[in-house]
Amino acid sequence: MSLTPFTRNYADNSTESGFQFTFFCDRCNSGTKTNFTPSKSYKKAGFLRGLGRAASIGSSVLGGSAGYHVEQGTDVVAGRFQGMSPAWHQEHEEAFKLAQNEVMGHFHKCPKCSKWVDDSCWNNVSGFCVDDAQKMVTESVTTSFSAAALSPMDELKKLKELLDLGAITQEEFDQKKKSVMSKI
Repeated sequence: MSLTPFTRNYADNSTESGFQFTFFCDRCNSGTKTNFTPSKSYKKAGFLRGLGRAASIGSSVLGGSAGYHVEQGTDVVAGRFQGMSPAWHQEHEEAFKLAQNEVMGHFHKCPKCSKWVDDSCWNNVSGFCVDDAQKMVTESVTTSFSAAALSPMDELKKLKELLDLGAITQEEFDQKKKSVMSKI
């Protein structure tokens, strides 16, 4: 069964001892790392190896070879948990689902470009990524300015709204304001 991420931009940092993932913003590529989840099968493998070694030591102290055979047997059983066993793969897929749920609150899917972006690249006011929010505001302003002849006061109000939304900089606002004021 293959992993199906909510975003294609992630890294799998898992090892045989546990699972961890990093999900990246499609816009700025900053990463959000999930909590480490220890592998249950890895813990079982370590326990079985330790049990076999204890039996081997106990047997050698008492002078028998049974401990060696017990240690060998536990190593075979523990080997199925080594690395990428079926149990590990099942845990890995479950950990991946949990990791996605853990970070989903930090990402937003832009309805316009379909990019998954983190909170720093998201415009809450518009409901789009910051790139598309700015494009949409610019398109909207261009359309509204060309579609209807606005009074200078209405143009200034629109410009102020754009400034407040962060769609234009203070410098752009001042330039446009100067242009509008020259019409009065």
